[in-house]
Amino acid sequence: MDLSFGRVYARLTSSTLEEVRRLVSPGAAVVDFGTGCGRMAIPLAVEGYQVTAVDPSPRMLDTLRSRLATTPPDVAARVRAVHASIQSYRPDRTHQLALCVFTVIAYLLDERSLREALASVASSVEPGGLFLVDVPDADVFTSFDEENEQMIRTVEIEPLEGALYGYSEHTTLRTPDGPVTYHDRFPLRRWSVEEVTEALARAGFQPHENVASRFEDLGAHYLLLRRS
Repeated sequence: MDLSFGRVYARLTSSTLEEVRRLVSPGAAVVDFGTGCGRMAIPLAVEGYQVTAVDPSPRMLDTLRSRLATTPPDVAARVRAVHASIQSYRPDRTHQLALCVFTVIAYLLDERSLREALASVASSVEPGGLFLVDVPDADVFTSFDEENEQMIRTVEIEPLEGALYGYSEHTTLRTPDGPVTYHDRFPLRRWSVEEVTEALARAGFQPHENVASRFEDLGAHYLLLRRS
């Protein structure tokens, strides 16, 4: 993904970090849903935030832990990795801020999953706490090809029934030890901003501030909510 969208990902990361700094001070507890390999969790920990890093993929969490092992001990100690989906996460602490960014919401495929996920987010945030979430734009659900000196990548995203899409990828990485191939296939859901906003209200979140201008041309509509 860095080879394909490195500049955009760098802007996404820096814009999100800047927003977190604006909303809560270092030392605050932040829960990062869909944390992956730590794109947000590690920079947040470096800056002094206490991070709960939630992801349903054991391998991604293993990579996160491996990356944390290369950081100073105090940084690694600020990150707590939790193996769970958003829906199944049961917090044992509350946080001042929750994040669900980088198209994570597209992996929730039906209204029940969305409701359960947002209820889980609400239970993880203290009353008056904040929630930053992005809703991917239509352009995100578009097939593309990418080829450079380091890889050949083909991604097909085809519409299925309703708002569902089928994602299929075939990638070959050119490494010093020879080619490495990667295949993946999974469904995605394109949610509208209106659908997500309604579900957020049902979960007890209210609009806090319009932050769209701070994330322009980054492939998603960003919402900042406050828990009632």
